[in-house]
Amino acid sequence: MVTKERELFDISDLIVKSLLDELSDDERLRLEGWLAESDQHRRLFTEICSEINLSEQRRVYVDSSSEKAFLRFMMVKKQREDKKFRRRFSVFKYAALFALPLLLAGVVWWFYHSGEEVVMPPSYAETLEQFSSYQPVLTLEDGREMVVDKDNSALNALKGITVSGKQEAALIYSGDPTQTVDLVYHVLSTPAQCDYHFTLSDGTKVWMNAQSTLKYPVAFGPGERTVYASGEIYLEVAQDSLRPFYVVTDDLKVKVLGTAFNVSAYQDEDFVTVTLVRGKVAAYVNDAIYQLLPSKQLYFDLPNKEVQLHAVNVNDYIAWKNGQYVFKGQTLGKVAKVLQRWYDVEIIFESQSSREVIFTGVINKEEPLSEFVERLFLSSSLDCRMEENRLYIK
Repeated sequence: MVTKERELFDISDLIVKSLLDELSDDERLRLEGWLAESDQHRRLFTEICSEINLSEQRRVYVDSSSEKAFLRFMMVKKQREDKKFRRRFSVFKYAALFALPLLLAGVVWWFYHSGEEVVMPPSYAETLEQFSSYQPVLTLEDGREMVVDKDNSALNALKGITVSGKQEAALIYSGDPTQTVDLVYHVLSTPAQCDYHFTLSDGTKVWMNAQSTLKYPVAFGPGERTVYASGEIYLEVAQDSLRPFYVVTDDLKVKVLGTAFNVSAYQDEDFVTVTLVRGKVAAYVNDAIYQLLPSKQLYFDLPNKEVQLHAVNVNDYIAWKNGQYVFKGQTLGKVAKVLQRWYDVEIIFESQSSREVIFTGVINKEEPLSEFVERLFLSSSLDCRMEENRLYIK
């Protein structure tokens, strides 16, 4: 006979395995069956995963100095040593979560016997504010934050959301606009070294580059569809002639019916671009409207409040969603802005001439920063050095 204590511990163990994506098919069915038993189980599971999953996965990166030191180390070592480091680092991640079953068993036991809501220790909340795990974070309508992880059962438990994909998590929203009365918004944010794609409730596909944010309704209403963006996003908008789609940034608004386009609106840049891949869009800038056709780009110079329209190779501007940054005749100053966002480092130019050096090339997101630094050193007379989390170029 299985005791209540044993049952609680077994459930806690299943929750931990779901956080680590280590559930077998049988274990997944057991966990899903437990969740289906009551709203109380689902509420507890969502609470635990939204707090512990986020905090524990982020706490893995507490000693961020080790990763920064590794960048300096890679200046003189080979890439194979980088792989060895990453394998060792992943072991630390599992060690950090090893003790969770005992912790969760206590939390589950307390929940059953107190009849009150679970409130996680303050130390977890403090951890959330201090450390980033390089994984996308979803902010729910009530302010809770949840890491978007592969096969995240906590997200699957939320109404109107599923998480699919074995190699890469993909949020998929679903909702009936005829049943939507009040819009409920979620906010998805990507940190450095992270890009992400997911599907909105109307079928629109969204790709987000590093350090970007998108606010959107869980389910769109019967009228216009509007999302709010900062950073860089690429959208393939689902066709719906009765519900125009709007992307709003701090400086402009784009209206589409069904099309594919890229918007770059980082707050640390002095420009905003809209690049049309296919279809047709209208960009509203101040009191003017600009119509874009495929392979055209709108460039909005923010300091001078000037708009330029020109033809571009769109593949160069959307290569980021396929794992590459393409630079053609760009100054190192502009290249540095992109690399800082992706690699989470500060790049300091020790002379104006080094900032104005022209760079042409492709940078793969998978490669360490050291490879770019090595190529830059070999192809120019620039002197580069790493100190702490800063790359100095002279």
